[in-house]
Amino acid sequence: MQRKAFTKEDYENSKQRLYGRVSDYTYMKGYGFIYTELGSDIFFSSYDMDKKLQSKLKLGTTVSFIPEERDGKFVATSIEIKKDMAGGKFQFTDSFALSYNSIVKFCLVPGSKSIKEMDISEQELVDHGYSIEDLGYLAIRTKDDEYRFTRKGSPIKADGQIDDIEAVYVQLKELFLKLY
Repeated sequence: MQRKAFTKEDYENSKQRLYGRVSDYTYMKGYGFIYTELGSDIFFSSYDMDKKLQSKLKLGTTVSFIPEERDGKFVATSIEIKKDMAGGKFQFTDSFALSYNSIVKFCLVPGSKSIKEMDISEQELVDHGYSIEDLGYLAIRTKDDEYRFTRKGSPIKADGQIDDIEAVYVQLKELFLKLY
């Protein structure tokens, strides 16, 4: 899953304290990334944390932080662990659900990106009876795995098909913000 970097615009539009989930972290390396409520990733370093906090952080941990600009780049500082929403599952399809707390990161990938990955032209796609929208998918990263959901009838291999991936994305975004 591609990383969308925390930008100057995110910084200017942010509140004093933001929320997110640890989307990448290696204790031994001493740094990682937080997937923010704004849908972007921000870097953090163990230099900005005490040892006790460092040992408690793991993939998927819900945190709050203050973004800070350093040498033209943005970092998360004043990191605090927040309690996750207890229990509960998000139902993606009739046969597939994920626990709220296992979801680390998610994004909606447009069909225009998929068409490049498939190395076909838009005309070839149309000739086979599909549109570029049929190639869009919802990517979800959990603590243990990654999943891909497409629209029903999409030619892309996926873990499941959903009638309206945009609506599910909006539901996930609302859920993500309620976890704090």
